[in-house]
Amino acid sequence: MSFSRLPIKTIDRYLLRGFTYSYVVSVVIMISLYIVLDLFANLDEFTGDKKTTFQIIKDICSYYFYHSFLYFAQVAGMITLVAGSFTLARLQRSNELTAMIAGGISLYRVALPIIGAGVVFNTLWIIDQEVIIPSIADKLVRGHNEADTRQSFELWFLEDRDQTLLSAMNYDPNTKTMYELIAMERDANGQIKAKISADSAVWDPEMKYWQLTRGFRYARTINEADFVVAGQMGRTRLDYYESDWQPEDLNLRRNANWIWFLSLNQLTDLLKRPHLIMNVNDVVSARHVRLTQPFLNMLLLFLGLPFFLNRAPHSVLVSVGLCLLVAIGCFLMAFVSQTLASSTAYPAFAAWLPILVFGPVAAVLMENVKT
Repeated sequence: MSFSRLPIKTIDRYLLRGFTYSYVVSVVIMISLYIVLDLFANLDEFTGDKKTTFQIIKDICSYYFYHSFLYFAQVAGMITLVAGSFTLARLQRSNELTAMIAGGISLYRVALPIIGAGVVFNTLWIIDQEVIIPSIADKLVRGHNEADTRQSFELWFLEDRDQTLLSAMNYDPNTKTMYELIAMERDANGQIKAKISADSAVWDPEMKYWQLTRGFRYARTINEADFVVAGQMGRTRLDYYESDWQPEDLNLRRNANWIWFLSLNQLTDLLKRPHLIMNVNDVVSARHVRLTQPFLNMLLLFLGLPFFLNRAPHSVLVSVGLCLLVAIGCFLMAFVSQTLASSTAYPAFAAWLPILVFGPVAAVLMENVKT
């Protein structure tokens, strides 16, 4: 009687409704707190350049709308843990958990809908990280003072196809234009064999190349020293410049964390173009971190749930304290491992280390739950 199908389905709906409510509240609170703290520290960045009140509010809304997706990706694991813990803590505090146990329902059966919901909500992180964030990456690399536009910047010695070094005195991301472009073509020995210069280069999205204004190619014809000094030997007119560097690549490359805004497929494709990367190990570690993160999000949930699955009456505050202690330890270890992954000789091991350490801990905690 206690395991009849209708009561179990009713309990499932009840637990899922409670978990969903807790999840939504946790998302709103955590992201709002993130935004408030960041805004408090960087408010002066939005109020410069004699902006009107309307423009300031518009810039703030624009900046944090896009960054809220990034903030969610960073705290999704903790949100799932908080939602699951809060759901069980409420059941424990109101003695509903005791009533379920008295009805013959296993504590594992109580936790099952929460774990299932955690898996479903974990797909939100995957969609956010693999679809949404890559599509708005150009918005995420903007500074606080660039909420409505993007400031121009210099480009120096970017390694392009065929060992060419690309530079520009100024690049305007708003118009996708490079000014005073210089591209140094090199031979197999790294020696300069030609120089390309232009007053400006505008990206042509249809032809997939840079349209040059007053573009010329100076080929080395006599000797390298005279060529570098004079720069007038073998001059030919050049109307366009083909490059592996597209405007999106330049925008992302400007930000130190640009790799983390790419999808897993983009990271894989990037490894096929190593000349676009200063440190290949950064991309390798980013791929492993991306693969481990969904498992890490669920691991946090499995670490926290056992502290609230108690047959005997138990202090909710004690459960919360122990849960936070273990979860924060795992979170900090993951943060340190992911940060150091690119600087180690074994980035894969560093990325998977938190799961290797805390996975057995979660298994022991779940096994010791007295149902």
